[in-house]
Amino acid sequence: MKKFLFTIFFLFLFSNTWFAKDCENIQDAFWKYKCRSENICKQYDDNKKVFNPEMFKEADNYKEASVSDVLLVTSINQKPIKKAVSIYKENMNSIYKCALIQIQKNSLRNLRPLLKLDKTWEVWKAISVKMDELNNRLDMISKSSKCLWIDKETTSNKLSILKQTTYITCDFAFYSEYLKEYYKNIWNGMWEEQEEFSSIEVSKKILNLSNSIDKELQHAIKIFPLAYHAYSEYENNFTVHFLLEIIKEDYNILRNKLHQVINPINQVGYKIMNAMWL
Repeated sequence: MKKFLFTIFFLFLFSNTWFAKDCENIQDAFWKYKCRSENICKQYDDNKKVFNPEMFKEADNYKEASVSDVLLVTSINQKPIKKAVSIYKENMNSIYKCALIQIQKNSLRNLRPLLKLDKTWEVWKAISVKMDELNNRLDMISKSSKCLWIDKETTSNKLSILKQTTYITCDFAFYSEYLKEYYKNIWNGMWEEQEEFSSIEVSKKILNLSNSIDKELQHAIKIFPLAYHAYSEYENNFTVHFLLEIIKEDYNILRNKLHQVINPINQVGYKIMNAMWL
């Protein structure tokens, strides 16, 4: 049901460009995309960014292909499409990665006072080392991933992450519309082709490029609710998971102490029996 509602929401959002009437008079396709994104998508952009996303450029900037591009892209003319998809995925992955790091660090910070409730300091000694190791590892990953830190206290970041990922997906949707306009120009769709084609073959190739763009956008919209749901579940359960770790460690300490106390008592019976046989 949630997946269905998300799909309806995005189809409604991305298909109703009449919200940006001022943009429709712009002749340049790229600047029309920028205008639509600014007027419609920007409202979902959140000030509490966990990551600065890479913005899309004009498709001509993505024409140059490396050796890996030639191997991975069936048609070199699809390079702008594949590059756009790569940027979108990297932005989304980085937002979720940085959000998960932030939730873990904030949860660890908020759980530390609980360890001090143990007056024996046994739990503190056992858990604090694990917490420090995890925190240091998160710091290194955060730095290498270029994460931003806005709110260092919250243990719930769902609304902010929903806004950030919605903005990125909305922007990708309008960039997809720009790419479809871009490929309507025959030279943009055929710039690397060395063969001669009939008008029917050219139309077929342009249509295939348009279908590839639609397919990538549909996949992005399909994955969107699944990724957000997975993030929400992680955020809900991480603190509980670490609390269970604390309880487990407390239980292990209690068990070991009981063993130390009870074991000598258990030996009394054997010592009495041995003394009787002497």
